[in-house]
Formats: sequence, C-alpha cells, structure tokens
Amino acid sequence: MDTKKKPLFVAFSSQKGGVGKSTFTTLVASTMHYRLGYNVAVFDADFRKHSLLKMKTVNWQLEMKKKL
Repeated sequence: MDTKKKPLFVAFSSQKGGVGKSTFTTLVASTMHYRLGYNVAVFDADFRKHSLLKMKTVNWQLEMKKKL
C-alpha cells in the first residue's frame, strides 16, 4: 500500500463504553509505527478519561527500556 503521498485515516468507534476501543487503537497505532514504520498520529475524542495518553505513556516507557 503506497501511503507516502497522501494520508490514511482510520477510525475505531462504538456507542458502548468499555469495549476496548482505546486498547485496540493503541495496539494498532503501535504496530503501524514500530513494526511497519508509518508515522502515526492518534486523536482521542474521549477527552475525559485520557486513556490513550496513559496507554501510550506505558508503551513509550517499555520501548525505551528495550533500547537501553
């Protein structure tokens, strides 16, 4: 897939809470970045919980430990 010339937008949504949207989004974004080499931006529309920011912080800390 040639995405170097134009951005690719992917969205995950569900009306029900607690179905794993944030977890799934974090896993997909991490896989696309660390394994496939894509530049990834994630926007969390659930601003009250900040769950994606918390998960990304844990993911970043684990990646930094691997590099040491």
